Amino acid sequence: MLESLDHALKTLEAHVASLNVPQWDDMKKKVVQDYQSFTESGTAPAEDSDDIILPLEEGVLTTNLGVPVLVICNKSDGAAVLEKDLDYRNEHFDFIQMHLRKACLKYGAALVYNGKDGKTRDALLRYIYHMAYGTPFAGKANIAERDSVFILAGWDNAKRVAMLHAGLK
Repeated sequence: MLESLDHALKTLEAHVASLNVPQWDDMKKKVVQDYQSFTESGTAPAEDSDDIILPLEEGVLTTNLGVPVLVICNKSDGAAVLEKDLDYRNEHFDFIQMHLRKACLKYGAALVYNGKDGKTRDALLRYIYHMAYGTPFAGKANIAERDSVFILAGWDNAKRVAMLHAGLK
């Protein structure tokens, strides 16, 4: 799975690099600004706001493609089968999630698990509209349910990922 994600992200990176877009620097700045100004409420700070924007953490958005990136893991409801047939435990699922989240941090990407049960489907659609058109999005991040993880771009950080790593020891 991680090899497939890495290949897809590298392919996207190569394609974006091959484009000749005059506004590229502005697009990259917007991605950084959107990531830094993330709020749980989904509303951006007002332009005249005195809110302090912190610099990006080390390892976050190190590969800025100039467009929002969303990683969707389909068939997340298959976790029950892995648990039953292959004796996967929470540690296995945490290990997978940890590595997916680390990859997403590099690209400033959101991460959503999606399954047939549709737990995240409606929120995912609203989030895609939010990312593409700037519509309001009031959804919350969810890392508690392993088959319906929903991590918004800007919510995650290295400390939160490290908590997963600490739980694996």
